[in-house]
Amino acid sequence: MRIAWFTTYGGRSAIADYSRHVVEALATEHDVELWVPEARGPLRAPVAPIVRFTRNPLALARLHRADAIVYNVGNDIASHRAVLAVAGARPGVVVLHDAVMRHYYGGLVADRTWSPERYLRAVSLHHGPAAAEAVAAARIPGGDLWSAADTWEQAPLFAEAIAGAAGVVVHGAALEARVRAAWAGPVARLDLPAHPRAPLPPPPADEPVVLAGLGGVTANRRIEDVVGVLAARPDLARRVRYVVAGTLADDRYTRALREEIGRAGLGDVVRLAGYVPEAELDELLASAHVFVNLRHPSTEGASASLLAQAQSGRPVIVTDGGSFADVPDDVVLKVPPGDLDALAGALERLVADPGERAGLGAAGRRWAAARTPRAYADGIAAFLTRTAELAPLLALCDRVGRTLAQDDDEDAERSLAAAAAAIATLAGSVCSRG
Repeated sequence: MRIAWFTTYGGRSAIADYSRHVVEALATEHDVELWVPEARGPLRAPVAPIVRFTRNPLALARLHRADAIVYNVGNDIASHRAVLAVAGARPGVVVLHDAVMRHYYGGLVADRTWSPERYLRAVSLHHGPAAAEAVAAARIPGGDLWSAADTWEQAPLFAEAIAGAAGVVVHGAALEARVRAAWAGPVARLDLPAHPRAPLPPPPADEPVVLAGLGGVTANRRIEDVVGVLAARPDLARRVRYVVAGTLADDRYTRALREEIGRAGLGDVVRLAGYVPEAELDELLASAHVFVNLRHPSTEGASASLLAQAQSGRPVIVTDGGSFADVPDDVVLKVPPGDLDALAGALERLVADPGERAGLGAAGRRWAAARTPRAYADGIAAFLTRTAELAPLLALCDRVGRTLAQDDDEDAERSLAAAAAAIATLAGSVCSRG
């Protein structure tokens, strides 16, 4: 099968890492091209031929040779804008990496491609007028319609990114259920694969116990929950160091967090490290005793950071919700969203008991090891074959929908009857082959 694989492939990107390892596995049995729209930092290793389509728009003409097109889509407009632009013109299978796409479409407002009114119309179309009213009411200073975290679950806007797709791949049960409720095409849920990593040495045996958090410093990471627990439990705070590595992405949240750390007298206990270069990040991973990976609301379809942390053999504390709900209870330590007592109990258990840390870490490592790029490549190849079989039926349904939307009342009944007959005939043919 000839596969055109659209993806970001540069910079610090979990999607770029995922694409490298999945395409490397796919390329052993299929003819794959990596279609790369930009380079933010060095590209990953060229595990397949690379087509730089933003520099050469004429390269898009080559797409007619592909048996399948795959678009990897996430919530960062800089990385995925060109990918979604092509997806809108040439339907293919969309791999939906994020459950919340609000910031992507917010980027279109920020650069004036969309008006705020257009943004709210999209929210209303996909989630209803009440959701649009809630988003408008939560608008933050400066007119930002997308950063109010308490509206993300009500109006995630992922459906805008999959409109017209030939199929959708997701990596978690919660997102699968939402996609199936919002979209009638073929959907596959595949386990996000763990990338091969060299084993880390054991962490230092003595205290302080290092609690590590990875990822951009944003409100849904719930860093203030950990700070609140340490502020309320000075005996625990004396035994730990809490290091958060990741871009300080939200200035307002970061300022409020620093003020809270200062008020609590935790300046020597909590460190917001900001962006950490790769070599220093490896040192942090090696020094960590416990990972704290809280997300609420959860924006990811599945967590690449959790897989990396589990591979390290260290225990991980997660929020019980979103994509983390898919993880077996004996692999991570789950705490309910916003339950500081439960979070305190989890931290105290793991700080006090090296044996429990080792046992939970070993279970996580076994869980991650079972999720391989080879298994994922086989799963997505089978789904691409299936979506190719269903493509004529899906295209007819889309065409019928557009036609009926334009018909006047006099023609609607006749068009609907003809469409029903055509769909029934084509569906019967497809099903008999499947």
